[in-house]
Amino acid sequence: MGDRENILENYVAQSTAAEMMKVTLSRISQLCNQSCFEGAVKMGGSWIIPKSAIKNYKPKKRGRKKNTQNSDRVILENAIAENNKWKELIT
Repeated sequence: MGDRENILENYVAQSTAAEMMKVTLSRISQLCNQSCFEGAVKMGGSWIIPKSAIKNYKPKKRGRKKNTQNSDRVILENAIAENNKWKELIT
């Protein structure tokens, strides 16, 4: 299979990708510019995108990030426990 046949079989145009994902052409351009589709290539003024990259695309979660830091209470409890360990070692 030649390059042309490979491209025709495994890649889609920007407009087809937009239809497949039910988003606008400009959104597809944004995603391509942000390298969200592995293997997407800009040809002329538009993108061609591997079908597999569209199928594997997972949007990033929106909204506020969950606070993964320890609460002040946990930090204080850990500090007290550490302090008590040192006191035991000294005495």
